[in-house]
Amino acid sequence: MGNCCKQTGEKNFSSIQLNDLLQRKSLLLEQLQQLQNPVYNQTSLQIKMITWIKDSHDLFDYENTNRIAQSLTINSSIKLYRDKSSGKIQSTQQGKTLIRIENRQNCFWIEPRQAKNDDHHVWLVIKSISQQENGVKLQYNDVIRVGKVEIKLKETSFRYERETILSQSVDDQRCRICLLGSESIDDPKIEPCNCSGTMALIHLKCLQHWIVTKYNMESSNAIVFLWDLMKCELCRSNFKRKLQLNGQTVDLVELSKRQFQSYAVLEMKKPLLKSKERLTYILNLEKLEQFKIGRANDNHIRLCDISVSRFHCKLTLHNKEFYIQDNNSKFGTLLKLKQSMPLLKEFQNVQVQVGRTLFEFENVSNGYQ
Repeated sequence: MGNCCKQTGEKNFSSIQLNDLLQRKSLLLEQLQQLQNPVYNQTSLQIKMITWIKDSHDLFDYENTNRIAQSLTINSSIKLYRDKSSGKIQSTQQGKTLIRIENRQNCFWIEPRQAKNDDHHVWLVIKSISQQENGVKLQYNDVIRVGKVEIKLKETSFRYERETILSQSVDDQRCRICLLGSESIDDPKIEPCNCSGTMALIHLKCLQHWIVTKYNMESSNAIVFLWDLMKCELCRSNFKRKLQLNGQTVDLVELSKRQFQSYAVLEMKKPLLKSKERLTYILNLEKLEQFKIGRANDNHIRLCDISVSRFHCKLTLHNKEFYIQDNNSKFGTLLKLKQSMPLLKEFQNVQVQVGRTLFEFENVSNGYQ
């Protein structure tokens, strides 16, 4: 099938990572053409479905055995739904589409969520993917799910150089915490709230130290902002994310990134808060290349939610690439599917989670024509 399978020394589908395939990266031109015009001898697809009895925030308990097991063999495109009363998966339309599987030119594909108000998100189960030593590689804007918490890799940088000191002189406008008047590019004096007069200004680093101390988020390897909770103790107004500095509007996160030469920015939702604001982490990549994520106090990224295991998963930086690895967590670590995924024979052990149902696929490909 195609030149990409015949030429020696070139990659075929079995030699690349699933995540590279989903991102359409690290693929040769011939492989991309093969994805656009696949020709396979794949006449049927066997689907195993395991549904957790308990309906709880679209979670699947990998340790609980109280489940409904089903199997289905298809030979054409199909949409599957969950029966509201029994929880069983069925092809009869009822409510939102659970998962869509398309048959295109005798190749079955899993489709990602299409409509915001119609379909469920489709997630790849990290522990089911054949992993390298460091785990599954992440790309920019990838979203992982840790328990109920969704985490997005927003940005990484490895080239930033710190700015020099702006001023070391002491003036009348002092920081209300440290009482110093000096400032620098990476530690300017800002007005983060509605306080005025001598209480208006505060150093950026003083504000950051106050945040991690007050909310028990102390970490020498990260800066944390909790937009939902951060309020000035004097004027009781929420701290602002957009600030005025030297006549310009600046972002508090953008200012904070200047403190590290190498950094990564993670955004995550706090599942127990109704606000749409996000919890933001700025990770310092200068000294640490591995970050533990979990509920326990000794994690680098601490998520205080019961659906998160004590040590849930870890992020590893290797050759300027981030990798995610699950630590046999109770509710798993998931990667959101953003593009159509072909069910090639190389990926037949990969599991897909949609809500509280786990999908497994067997005999997904008989080969290439």
